[in-house]
Amino acid sequence: MDGLLFIKQCDNMSLEDALNGDLEEKVNWLINSQVENNKDIESIKDNHLSHIEKDMALIKSRIWWMTEFIISVVTGQNVML
Repeated sequence: MDGLLFIKQCDNMSLEDALNGDLEEKVNWLINSQVENNKDIESIKDNHLSHIEKDMALIKSRIWWMTEFIISVVTGQNVML
């Protein structure tokens, strides 16, 4: 139980404080930093990348539509399905 309490206390610890501490403080600070980084990455992946993927799919479909339209106008053939 003391280890969990110590990890919670290291949550607000700065890098300088961790480097001046003993090995256990350094390891706990590193673990907490990694956990925070993983949470940030998951947030970016879930919130932002999905929107970017949707926008790219929309752009891709519009490019195909414009290409088909231009081919239809230039050749006189209806390639638009």
